[in-house]
Amino acid sequence: FYNINTRQIEDYTGKGIDDLKNEIVRTPLPPKKTFIDDPLRVLRLSDSIEFGFKITQDFIEASRDPEVLEGFNTKLTAERIAKELDKMLSNREPHISIQ
Repeated sequence: FYNINTRQIEDYTGKGIDDLKNEIVRTPLPPKKTFIDDPLRVLRLSDSIEFGFKITQDFIEASRDPEVLEGFNTKLTAERIAKELDKMLSNREPHISIQ
């Protein structure tokens, strides 16, 4: 996290700096909980792909979890999903984002 008040990087997980160096995407909480809280984050993983970051297997498994997928029906509007899909298709490698 970048604290705009102190202009300091705050690595609450203790893994953030290393993950950036190794181009790995990770969430502070377990991916399934993160995706249940906001299923749109599954689609936003394509932003990470755009920058060449690796998506770990636990993210992939969490993104396919029935509880997470149900959130697309109950927590998101079609407009929000469409906007993220449009961004995914605009990536340099849209086929990877869609996959």
